[in-house]
Amino acid sequence: MHEFFRKLQHIDRRWIYLVLLIGLVTTLYVGWPVKPEVIPYVQNLYDAVEAAPAAEKDQQLILVGCTFSASTMPENGNQLRALLRHLMLRGKRFAIIAIAEPQGAQFGADIAGTLAEEYGYEYGKDWISFGYKPGTLAFFTAFVNNIPGNVPKDGLRGEPITGYEIMDGIRTIRDISLVIEDTSTASILSWITFVQGKYRIKLGYTCTGVMVAEAIPFLDSGQLVGMLPGMKGAADYEKLVDELEAQALRGGEKKTPYDPSTMPLMKNSARRLMFTQGVAHIIIIAFIVLGNVGYFLSRRRRHPAKEASHD
Repeated sequence: MHEFFRKLQHIDRRWIYLVLLIGLVTTLYVGWPVKPEVIPYVQNLYDAVEAAPAAEKDQQLILVGCTFSASTMPENGNQLRALLRHLMLRGKRFAIIAIAEPQGAQFGADIAGTLAEEYGYEYGKDWISFGYKPGTLAFFTAFVNNIPGNVPKDGLRGEPITGYEIMDGIRTIRDISLVIEDTSTASILSWITFVQGKYRIKLGYTCTGVMVAEAIPFLDSGQLVGMLPGMKGAADYEKLVDELEAQALRGGEKKTPYDPSTMPLMKNSARRLMFTQGVAHIIIIAFIVLGNVGYFLSRRRRHPAKEASHD
């Protein structure tokens, strides 16, 4: 029995990895969407999107930054998907842009294009891509004062940006009702420093889980209107959008529910991935508990022998 307790403290890590792999793969196929409790930061961003004027009559746009790469697609990609679904359900026009991240321009356009087919959004009328742009002080300074002049051609077709209907009346950052930066980098600091601070533009933030702590001061100060923190934020926002879509289905505004499996590279919803992530956490905690149980039980067996030797 003592040998069994000792082995509990020294489980071969390959067994841990194997059990973790089985748990992850299994739940990716047979897991189900969780129903998370929406945190205030997520609700605040959702409310900011709801309030932002971006219909055709408003002659304003919502600008969505896609500053991420393939390595953070599960977090940033699902955040972007939930946000764009919300915009499309509410009929809000938007533009996407990738600051200092070339992959973001492609991923953003792919996600937006796939969703546009689902929700009946027309490129150039309801949404547009500004493509990839350098994250330099010179670009930010010029962009805020002359958007068409610094985005002369769109990011998908390479045609003059002013030829698209969506750009009618869009000249400066004042014509952007809300900026949302979906990022895995520190790009939000550039938006705060060069844009939000000077022009008081409403700014939202969606980021990877490890970047959440550094954003809290900006949320507390009001410089950010809301935030989606990592996968949790994506799942929370997705829950709100799913509820909104359910209302549209009941009202006949939409005929069929959105199927996340139609999205290449992101066939699992954020809420389903949260279930998989939760299972992984439970497995790790279970191994930690086993190791500690083995440690304490082996100590109890050793103490009587020590006391007998002292006698």
